[in-house]
Order: sequence, then C-alpha cells, then structure tokens
Amino acid sequence: MKTATQGQEDKLLSIFKRVSSERVQKLIESGLLLDLRDSDVSDINRGEFQKFVGLKFRIPTLAISFMDSASMSLRLPRETMRIVRNVDGSSAVATLELAALPDSEYYEEERWQNEKHVMEIIECAQEMGGLGEHSLCVLLEKQHMIPEAWRDFYLIFPGFVLEEGAYYVPYLYWNGAKWVYDFYYLSIHGWRSRDRLVRNLI
Repeated sequence: MKTATQGQEDKLLSIFKRVSSERVQKLIESGLLLDLRDSDVSDINRGEFQKFVGLKFRIPTLAISFMDSASMSLRLPRETMRIVRNVDGSSAVATLELAALPDSEYYEEERWQNEKHVMEIIECAQEMGGLGEHSLCVLLEKQHMIPEAWRDFYLIFPGFVLEEGAYYVPYLYWNGAKWVYDFYYLSIHGWRSRDRLVRNLI
C-alpha cells in the first residue's frame, strides 16, 4: 500500500486551517480521527454520519464548467477605486461548495481596526480556496444552476480586491428575484455571519 503523498498531507492539514486549537485538541483526544483513518470510509453514508454527530443539513454543492469565458466583467463602483488583486483558482470543470469563514473574533480586534492587516485576513480566505472575478461572473451568468439553499448566504470572492482608503471584496447575494453582485467594505466590521466562501470542493 502506498503512503500518502505530500500533496494529500497538505490538503488534510488545510482542512484544519483557521480552526481553533481547542477544537483541534478535542478532536485529537476523542480518537475519532484515528477511527476514520482505520475505517473503510467508502462504506460510510455521509448524510447519515452527519445526522449521527448532530451536524446540520449539508448545503448542496454545485457542479459547473468554467471553460467558457464570461461575457461580462465587474464594474467598479467608483472610478477612483483601484484593483489590487485579481486571481482566480477555478478549474475548467469544478464542483463548488460553500465554506464558513473564520469568525471575526478569531482575530484580535485591533487587526480589524488597522487597514494594513485587512489584506492578510483576505489572504487567509484565499488560502482556504476562495475564488475571484472570473468565477463570480460565470456564476452570475449561469445563476439558474445555483442551488436554492445558497440564497440564505452572501457568496464571497476574495480573489478580487479593490482599494480606496479601505479594502473591498465582491459578493453575490439573492435579492428576492435574482442573484446580483455588490462590493463589501471589509474593515472593522469583519466577516458577516451569513458570509460564505465559494471554493472548489475539498
């Protein structure tokens, strides 16, 4: 049997990125990770397992093709804004999921009140697999495919960052009739409770 590759080990570690040390320690002490390691996970029904451990209903994923270029691009709210980052890690064909962002309490309060640290917090979201402008535009054009359950959230795309005295990231939201985009002023307010990262399924 082949041992895990470095890439597989890195992906496993990335799942616990930005998780509190207390929660990770409890998980280690519980022995559940060892049980999963030694079990045949192909025989485990994920939905039943989630119910058993008390997890809420799993938000559906979205299979989508990014092979076609979007016919639109994001309009800047003001001409004085400048683009400071525009990266997108989407694959040609992808399965997307929503992921919760770290609570603003995870960071020391003064970091949210100091603009120079906000980019670092945005980069943390990117490291979690956040996507950018291209993915947002494709989703907007194929919005009939977006799961209805996603309407409860703001879909964040931290790969595209604007700056005008503060940092802004684009997001999609359901306005009651359709999906539209706007820019969120990311500063002392931190992430909102309904913000969700759109990323490739881990």
